[in-house]
This record gives sequence, structure tokens and C-alpha cells, in this order.
Amino acid sequence: MGGAAGALLEVRDLHVSFDTEAGAVPAVRGVDLRVQRGETLAVVGESGCGKSVTALAILRLLDPSGRIERGAVRFDGQDLLGLSEPEMRALRGRRIGMVFQEPMTSLNPVFTVGDQIGEVLAIHRGLGKRERRAEAIRLLEKVGIPAAAERVDQYPHEMSGGMKQRVMIAIAIACEPEVLIADEPTTALDVTVQAQILDLLRALQQEMRMAIVLITHNLGVVAQFAQRVLVMYAGKIVERSDVATLFREPLHPYTRALLRALPSRSAHAERLVSIAGTVPSPLEYPPGCAFCARCPDVLPRCADDEPRLEGVEAGHAVACWLHAGTGAR
Repeated sequence: MGGAAGALLEVRDLHVSFDTEAGAVPAVRGVDLRVQRGETLAVVGESGCGKSVTALAILRLLDPSGRIERGAVRFDGQDLLGLSEPEMRALRGRRIGMVFQEPMTSLNPVFTVGDQIGEVLAIHRGLGKRERRAEAIRLLEKVGIPAAAERVDQYPHEMSGGMKQRVMIAIAIACEPEVLIADEPTTALDVTVQAQILDLLRALQQEMRMAIVLITHNLGVVAQFAQRVLVMYAGKIVERSDVATLFREPLHPYTRALLRALPSRSAHAERLVSIAGTVPSPLEYPPGCAFCARCPDVLPRCADDEPRLEGVEAGHAVACWLHAGTGAR
């Protein structure tokens, strides 16, 4: 059974909090997202805005202090929040794959990369030892690692950052998932390797016809790779658009600030532009717009009256009082 209107993965009104000594801290506050088969949806924002927590909540991989307060997560018409943990384990890694942040810490240092790929193959595909090794080599070749038959017996510390990221991708695609969640897949890699990893993901997506949820702080990556984008700030979606429209006509002041902060290739470019101020603490979110203290276009009502995400034209929505009543539908 497919999801509503063709959506393969759908999240509605997701709220996630974490228990701390200071009390429950809201990390995700009413996030909605929909991913169609074969498309790339980017979720972009600064560190701490709730992007990674959203991804971990979808897969029910929150640490013990975190909990989903309310909301719905549906995959191919199935309620993921209603599944038992064994049912979720059977789906996780098989139909939904994930490339985690920081391959340096996500890979186990005491097992060879072949053993780590093989674990997924044993759990989800039931392959024997010899089959697992052969398939691990094939997967390493598929993700562009040279001399795969030798590399399969190496440990993570024997590989470069780019190679470790390729191993993480090999693990994530081992069962040809329908959705791949890629959490900051190019962070800590140099620019050349970043481009190679994005090219690899694009090629795998086309070959396997999988959807990708790309989590990133880098709008430059979004421009190259995604069709649609959600901009997150302080646990909420503040703008939703197709990529071309977002770059041509960004509406939220936070989105515009992110775009201004992109490095310029111009020979006359000034030093990098930063966004003034800091993200508010989740313990101290204002009653109104969470961006108001950093916003150059702030209005009197912004501090006390929280704007809702509203459509301003087909496919483009923004949560900002500057655009309230400008054609929402």
C-alpha cells in the first residue's frame, strides 16, 4: 500500500524532546515532511536546529533520554511508530538505510570493514560467510573503492576519511533500500572528496531508484543535489520550497542569511558573511518567532506571536510575518 498521494515517507506534526537535569527540552517542534519515490529532499539548517534528531526519530534511534512526544511517521503506508522493535529492526537497514554523521566514529574500530558490511548481509539477507565476503567486495567496488578484495580485510583506521564514508554508504545500500537518509555525508571531507561522494550518491540513486533525505548545513550541496528543500530553525520548518525557487526567491530572513553566508567564487568577494547572534537555547525559546532576536527585518509582533508555515504560492511556504496573507493557499 502506498503512502498518501504517492509519498513514500511521510512525517506529520513530529515533536521530539529530551530529558535533561533542567527538564524536558524540545528538539523538534511540529515537523512535517514528505518524500516521493526517487526524489531527493534536503533538510538544511545550522547545527542544533533538529535536522539529525528528525532523522533519528524517523528510524526510532533516539538515545534513551529522547522521546517522540507526538506525531506520525508513515513509510509506504505503514505506521512506523506503531511497530514493535523487532519489526522496526527488520525494516531499518533493509528498506530504509542511513549514512550516519562522522564515519570515523560510526564504524567499529575493532572489526574489518568486510565484517561490518557482512553483518548487515547476515541480518537482512541471510547470507553465509563466503557469500557475505563476496558481496562485501562487490559493494566496495560499487561505491568506488579500488582494490576492494584487499580493502575488505582492512580496519577503519587504515582508510582515509573519504574511503570510510564510502564504506558507510556500502553498508547503507547493502539491501537496496527504498529510502536513504544521508546525515551530513560530506562534512569533514575536502572539497574534491565531497564532490566525489555526492556524485556517488547521485549515481546510486539513479541505479537503485531510491529516495534520498539529505541532511546538511551546506546550501551549496543542496543546490547541486536536491529537488526540494526544507529549511529548519530551532526545531521547526521555517521555509519549504523546490530548490530553484528557494535560490531565486528566498522568503524567510533566516534562509536569506544562510544564502548570504555561502562562499563566493568572485575574485572581489569579501570575507565570509556570518549570521549575527546565536541560536536560542531550547530551554529559552521565545513565545514568538525563534529567529526574531537575530532577524534584520523583525516586526513588533515577532517576539510574542509565532508565525505558522503558510503557502505563498504553489509548493512554496514560509513561516514569517513579513509574508502573512500574501497569497497563502
